[in-house]
Amino acid sequence: MKIALLGGSFDPPHNAHREACAYLLEQEDFDRVWLMPAYKHAFGKQMASFYHRAAMCALLSTPFRGRVLLSEVERNLAGAGVNRTIDTVRYLKAHHPQEDFTFIIGSDNLDQLSEWKDIDRLKQEIEFLVLRRPGFEDQPGWTFSKITLPDISSTQIRENISKNQPITDLVPGPVHEYIQEHSLYRA
Repeated sequence: MKIALLGGSFDPPHNAHREACAYLLEQEDFDRVWLMPAYKHAFGKQMASFYHRAAMCALLSTPFRGRVLLSEVERNLAGAGVNRTIDTVRYLKAHHPQEDFTFIIGSDNLDQLSEWKDIDRLKQEIEFLVLRRPGFEDQPGWTFSKITLPDISSTQIRENISKNQPITDLVPGPVHEYIQEHSLYRA
C-alpha cells in the first residue's frame, strides 16, 4: 500500500491540510494519508496539547472515509521527550515493512531541514514529496507537488482567534466547533 506520511504540528489543522490530503489521494495516487501530529516540537515551539491536536486531526480526517487516518506514533515513541522524524520513519518501516511510505513536507520547511536530526540519512531512507506553499521557491534535489496549497497557516489562525477575528474560511467546520467548544488559542 502506498502511504503518505503527513507530519506537523497541526496547531490547529486547517483547510490547506484538508486540501493536501485530497490532493495526495486523488492526484498523487496514495492509498492512504497518515496524519502524524508531533508530540512535542523538536525546536521547543509551544503547542496546544497533543490530545487536542490529535482530536482535531481525527475530525479533519472524517470526510475521507478511512483513507486519511490519525497516527499517534509520535506520542507513542516520544514518551515524555521529543521524537525525531528519522526515528519515526525507522520505526514505521520496521513495523510496517509491506507499506510504501513517502514523507510529505511543505516547501516552507525546506530551509529548516538542515536542523533536522540525520537529515542526509533520512533522505536516503525515505522518499520526500514537497507540497508547494505560496511565497516559497522550489529548490533543486526535491520532488514537488503539481499544485500550490492555499495560503493558510496555523499561526494565522491562532492570531485570528486571539484577536476575535473569524476563522470559518480557514478550518473545516468540525475543527472550528472543537476550537470553540474547548476555548483553544484564546489570548
